Amino acid sequence: MDPDAPLERHAQQPERVGVAQVGLDAERPLRQLLQLDAEPLPQPLALEPLELQARQRLQLGLEDHAADYGCAVSGGALAAVLAVLAGLAGSVQVALMSRLGDRIGVLEALGFSTALTAVLAAVILLAVRFSLSGYARALHQPWWMLLGGVMGLLIVFTVTYAGPRIGVAATVGILIAGQLLMGAAIDRWGLFGSERIPLHWPRLIGIALLALGAALSLRK
Repeated sequence: MDPDAPLERHAQQPERVGVAQVGLDAERPLRQLLQLDAEPLPQPLALEPLELQARQRLQLGLEDHAADYGCAVSGGALAAVLAVLAGLAGSVQVALMSRLGDRIGVLEALGFSTALTAVLAAVILLAVRFSLSGYARALHQPWWMLLGGVMGLLIVFTVTYAGPRIGVAATVGILIAGQLLMGAAIDRWGLFGSERIPLHWPRLIGIALLALGAALSLRK
């Protein structure tokens, strides 16, 4: 007898394995098969979405600390650079608008600057987004969010009017002092949906020194 014959026969014929058959009654509810005793709720729970700040998401471990830290550092550095450039551009804007207002009039200079800003903003929006649908979405936002444009109009009018009368340095100093004072109030009380940031003594001293510098810049 060939000793390999049983192995070859076993490889050619599949092995049959007995499996216990479980019959399911289609009439029985599924919850009885699973032996669940809990009663269903009369109505679904109403859950409200919870919005978390970036700092809170990091504290709860919902985001990658290393990646977010790198993004925060790079984003903070870019924001600081843009703030410096905006400060320089603001001083130049005061000088340019002052000269333009002297030549064609304050209101005329204000209208021309606003129209030019609107055209350039639309061109940039089309170049980046390929659409102007953001204007329509802006109209569906809360009315107080749209006042930013009015505030910008007031700033341009003020620098155009005040620049030739009190000087560029005084205009910029008073403008920055007012911005820092209002910014500290917004951070302190969380106005306009901003995140609350405590107002410590170093910031108060900085605001006071800036206000003093603005007052001294008025003296000729």
